[in-house]
Amino acid sequence: MSLYVQQEIGFQLMMAHKDNLLIKIEYHKDNNFYMEQGYIDSINYEDRYIKIVNKFGRVDFTKINLENIVKVFLL
Repeated sequence: MSLYVQQEIGFQLMMAHKDNLLIKIEYHKDNNFYMEQGYIDSINYEDRYIKIVNKFGRVDFTKINLENIVKVFLL
């Protein structure tokens, strides 16, 4: 993935987290593609992952590595 695409995805994630926007993320894991929809609970830049929750205040989340993200849709 090019540096430009990584920067664009990073910017979209940062804006979605800041403004509490609903997002849909397309990512790959173990040679399969997945889509996850929800809100960003947290972004860990040091360990390079994000946590997605379906609704605000939920404690169950999906953890996605930043390197695995293919596309981000702001809904």
